Parts: sequence; C-alpha cells; structure tokens
Amino acid sequence: MKIPKGAIRWLSIGLGGALLFLSLWFLVSQLLYGWKQISARSWSFRWSAFACGIVAILLAFLCNTIIWHRAVLPYSAKRRPKLSEAVAVVNTSQLTKYLPGKVWSWVIQVLMTKSFGISAGKVLGLNLYLALSVTLQQAVFGGLLLTIRPGIMSMPLSWILFLVAVLSYFAFLFFGSFASKLLNEVLAKRGHANAVFPELSAELVVLIQLGSFTVVCLLGIGAVFGAVTLGVRLDVQVFLLVFLAMNVADMIGFVALVVPGGIGLREAILVLLFRGSFDESIALVLPILLRVMGVIVDALLGGFGLLLLGRMRKNLFSSSEPEALSTGGTR
Repeated sequence: MKIPKGAIRWLSIGLGGALLFLSLWFLVSQLLYGWKQISARSWSFRWSAFACGIVAILLAFLCNTIIWHRAVLPYSAKRRPKLSEAVAVVNTSQLTKYLPGKVWSWVIQVLMTKSFGISAGKVLGLNLYLALSVTLQQAVFGGLLLTIRPGIMSMPLSWILFLVAVLSYFAFLFFGSFASKLLNEVLAKRGHANAVFPELSAELVVLIQLGSFTVVCLLGIGAVFGAVTLGVRLDVQVFLLVFLAMNVADMIGFVALVVPGGIGLREAILVLLFRGSFDESIALVLPILLRVMGVIVDALLGGFGLLLLGRMRKNLFSSSEPEALSTGGTR
C-alpha cells in the first residue's frame, strides 16, 4: 500500500498538535485547580538564586556550543571555525527549537557551515551523536530517579528500567562507531556516498561524553537554583529530586519530536514528579519558572548569536575555498 505524499508530514503535525494541546490542557487545568493555594501562598522570590539559575543554564548551553565546536574541528576541510562562529551558528539555529520537529536547527547549521567545508552528513551525524549523548545520560538519571522516588512505579521495575538505561548508554558508547560505519555502508550502496556520517576518534568520544555530562549537571543545578528562588529549603533528597526530575522532563520533551521545544509536555512531567514531594503551589509554579528561565537564556544567547552572525555573515556564507587545513581528527 502506497502512502500518500505528505501523509506522514500531516500525521506528524496532527500528532504534535494533539500532544501539545493535551499537555497544555493538563497544565492549565492543574493551575486552575490549585489557583487558590497559589494565590494564598506568601511567595518569597530570591533574585540572587534566580540569577544563579540563569547563569547555570547559560553555562550549560555554552558548554554544548563548545562541544559542538570541538567536534566539528577535525572535519573542517576548508578552514577551522572560530569559537565565536560556533556561538553564532549553534545559538542562532537553536532559536528554531520552538518549531515543530527537531531538525530545523540542524538544517540551518548545514547551510551555515558550508564555508568550513563540512559535509551535510557530518553536520547531521555530529548533531545526532551529541543529542544522543545528552539524552542517554539523562535517561540514566531518569532511571536513578525511579529508584529513589517511591510511588512512581514498583521498585523491581524501577531497577530494571535503570539497568536498561545504563546498558543502552554503554552500548551507544562502545558500538556508536560501528553503527556509523554500518550506516555509511548503507548510504553508499544507495548512492549517497557524500552523506558520510563521522567516525569519531576515541579522544573525541571521551571529550563529548565529559562535556555532555557537564551539560546535564548544569541543567540540573539550574533547576535547583530555580527551586531555591521560590523559597524551597534544600536537603539531599530535595536536591536529587529537582536535579534528576529536570533532566528527565528535558529528555522526554526532546524525545517527543512532534512537540515544539517540549512546551507543555516538560512542564506536565515536572508537575507529576514534584507533586507529593512539594507543596501543591510549588509543584505547579516551579515548572513554569524553569521554562521562563530557559526562554530567557534562549533569548540571551540567540540574540548574541544573531549579533555575531550579522558581523560574520561574509565569512560564514562565503563561497571562497581557502587552502584546506590538515587536522588530526578522523575523517
């Protein structure tokens, strides 16, 4: 049976719209249900903690940019991209995260990195590898959350899911290069020899994993500062809950490809995870605060990226081909 042209696209849009609607409906209904508690609470907003949270999330995004910059260096056949150019490319393209689908930023990066001499296949492959590195580490944290947060599911099942997440991460870590080679062979047989996915060196793999772990930790720390902003008293249990829950919700929001930026879905997951551990008003307001913090960072880095892009557009979109540079990475 032949699938009608455009049917998958419209199905994805419809599914994404439905999931977005249900997530927002759940969040709004819960806010309305708990509005009396929210309005009756005497809120103490700690601006210093809010600023620290913004800085932590900002550092997480910048760390992701530095990893991207280091990852593309070995594959730049024409010229080495500067770190400032990486900031412009990555953070400008990330402004499209609130559009349906997750590939728009990657497609924009393909267009912007032509002057570096990096093939589209390598740009897409590197982005996919970076995204999977963070997502699978967050999955491990999610499994850990299940083992320390009672009531979500049975403890035996929680430990099974935790072990599955750990094994999946290490399988990705040790067999990722083999998967890249296999994919390249398949693409070559189909006549797409130029769309070659990168085969990463061991040094670069270690660097990406350490960088991804730093990103995950900074996101969690930013969320913890968000909780402190609302006056939540920290102890080890609260720290772990907020730290791990933020990464779990962020992972689910990313994996749900059809929901733009994970809007609504991430907040709904956080409400469910916080409920029972925090006061109802905190459980409802904290996820929204964390979204606001993320949007502020997106705006700051995206605006800065646009300023850099305006100054560097001649270099980034130049069709000239300077002498190729010899690099030590694997091509």
